[in-house]
This record gives sequence, structure tokens and C-alpha cells, in this order.
Amino acid sequence: MRPKLILLDEPASGLDADETNALAAALNRIREKFKVSMLLVDHDMSLVMRACDYLYVLDFGELISTGRPEQVREDPRVIEAYLGAAADSAAEAETVKAKPKKKLEVLPPVSTAPLLEVKDMSAGYGGIEVIRGINLTVGRGEIVACIGANGAGKTTTLRAISGIIRTNRGKVVFDGKDITRKAPEAIVRLGMVHIPQGRGLFPQLTVAETLRLASYSGASSVDLAPALDAFPMLKSRLNQAVGTLSGGQQQMVALARALLVQPKLLFLDEMSQGLAPAVVQQLFERIEIFRKAGTSVFLVEQFVDSALAIADRAYVFEQGSVAVEGPAAVMRRDRDVIAGAYLGTAVAMADVSSNGNGHHAPTESLADFSIKLPAELKRAVQERAAREGMEPGEMIAELLKAGGRAK
Repeated sequence: MRPKLILLDEPASGLDADETNALAAALNRIREKFKVSMLLVDHDMSLVMRACDYLYVLDFGELISTGRPEQVREDPRVIEAYLGAAADSAAEAETVKAKPKKKLEVLPPVSTAPLLEVKDMSAGYGGIEVIRGINLTVGRGEIVACIGANGAGKTTTLRAISGIIRTNRGKVVFDGKDITRKAPEAIVRLGMVHIPQGRGLFPQLTVAETLRLASYSGASSVDLAPALDAFPMLKSRLNQAVGTLSGGQQQMVALARALLVQPKLLFLDEMSQGLAPAVVQQLFERIEIFRKAGTSVFLVEQFVDSALAIADRAYVFEQGSVAVEGPAAVMRRDRDVIAGAYLGTAVAMADVSSNGNGHHAPTESLADFSIKLPAELKRAVQERAAREGMEPGEMIAELLKAGGRAK
């Protein structure tokens, strides 16, 4: 039986840039050869922009935009859904468009001696490499934001640094000590606390019992007063089971417990997940408490504007690698710098003929071919492309053009 419609749910999950490009090309060949329609659900905009004729964009269950890929990518409602509304002006979103990556001005970090230094780190799951060539630092007393689309490798990076998963390559130095491939409990004892997605709480324990667990994470004694002063809402809920609290209250418990540990570095992974915007803003206001207590913060967050507002610097992840890094204030002021990582940067639209779904692609034809490269050469091209802010395909095209001119 030959299908008339193929449903694809997140086919690009876990793929790197080259694999995503190959997938897009394969989908286009299948559609043209078998004249089959496809309904694709995916968060990877580089795939969506290359493989789709028409887009429907959903945000929290609401249809916010429809149209051709190049139209949707420039829709202010879509940009706001991915990047958050700009705090300075609601009209600012109207002017933001996804453009090629820019080089950021370089400002000195809060401290010249980094508390955390990650060098060329790669990691993944079950033999599949999810992140590759990660280089980043966090200074003492610094708040650093890590942003990027779903599936870009942000959570995997945190898990690899904190020892939850093993690194494949690279080196992680924390407070002057090499912690590469150390056990998570050993890393915690050195002063690193990781609040994962989902908050990492025991639902049956009370709030008071949960806060006292700080003694097992490195705190010499547990005086609840600092946590309750920072999060006064918890005072009336000390004897309440954590599992019966709201999502925002549970996140406050997780932050309060971390505050009692007094870590050198706090990892916060998607603090805002599933929470109302008003609650999220309250939580962001509390993060400054950690800086005042001498704790550095590395924040993975989907509320881009709020994260950049409190951060000193930021890293933008795209398809398992760092695409852009620089001062958070610059990224917040010029959101073109990061829009491409969410909405696709300099993506050539695929030439796909109409196949019965009612949406017609342009009639221009594109030459499509693939090149197999040795692993070490492929890695060299990827690393050079990353250094120069280009896609690997663009880098190969430049090298081929240069070779042709030399002849």
C-alpha cells in the first residue's frame, strides 16, 4: 500500500546540522518521487524552513500564524513566541527579523578567572552525540544565560557538566579542579548545585523536610531563615507536602533549598517550564539573591528576554553547538543576533513541487547533491564554520568556489 499522507513527529530530534540537512533533502526527494503529502511536527526551524511549503505555528495550543516559511519567519507574533516580548517597547517586536548571525562586541567578564571552564566538550545518549565542541565559561559572581530552541542541546550540556551523563570528549574545570567524568555527588560536594527540569523534588516530603535536605548537599547546618526571608510565601506551607503545591511554589522550594546550600555555582534548567508569565517574573527577581550571596548562576531558559535582562553574558545554542556568544545586553538590544537560532538563519528555501496539499512552492529549480567526507575532515569543516559564523554547507560552498577560482 502506498500512503497518501505521512505524519512525521519530531524527526529531527537529536540530529546535528548536517544530518538535519540530509533529512530535509530526503523528505523532499520522497515527496517528489512518490507524490505523497506530509504533515510535519518539529521544533527544528532549519528543517521546517527547508522541507515545508506551508506552516501553521502553535503557541500554548493557540494558532498564532500561518503562511509560507519566509513569511512566518518574519511574523512578529512568531518572533515574540520564540524570543519573548521585548521589555523596552511592545512595538519593537514589529521590527525584528531573522537575519544572518552577527559578531558581537566583546566586553570583559565579571571575573578574569573563570569559576567554570568547559573546553571542546561533546556528549550524548546511547552512542548518539547530541552536543559537540562546546566551549563556555562562567565567571565568579556572574549570571550567564543559555538560550536556544528546543532540542538545541542546552539541557544535555548541563547534565554533562554536572556529571549526570558522561562526556565523550573535552574537559570541564570547576574552581580550578578537573571534574571531567567525576560522579555527580562528588561535583556537588565541590559546590555545584543543579536544579533540573521538573525541579527534582520529592513530592511526599513537606516543605520543611525538603529544605533540611540542604544538609546532604554540602550545608554544614540548616537555618531555614534565609530561605524563608527570600521566599516568604513558604512560611505558611512548611508542613505541606511539596507535591500538593503549585508549580510556582515548587520552584520556589527548589530555589530556597539551593540557597541554603550556598553553592559556588547554581545550574537552573528551564525554571519557567509550565508556569504563568507573572509567576516567572517573580522567580527571575529572586535570582539576584544568589549573586548577592556570592553564587554564580548558569541559567537555561525559554523566556529569552527575561533571561537576558538579568544575565551578564549569554550563549545561544543551535543544533548541539554554540552558535553565538556575547554580552546579554547586546543580544537583548539587537534581537536579530539570536532570532536566527530560533527561526532559521540564512536558510535557502527548498524547491518542492505541489503534491496535493494545496500549497505550491516556487518553480525555480535547485541542484542537489551530497558529498561524503572523512570524519576528521567533516569535523574540521564544522569547527571552521563555527568559528566564522557560517553553516557547514556554506563553508563547503566557499571552499569549492575558492578552488574553482584557483584553477
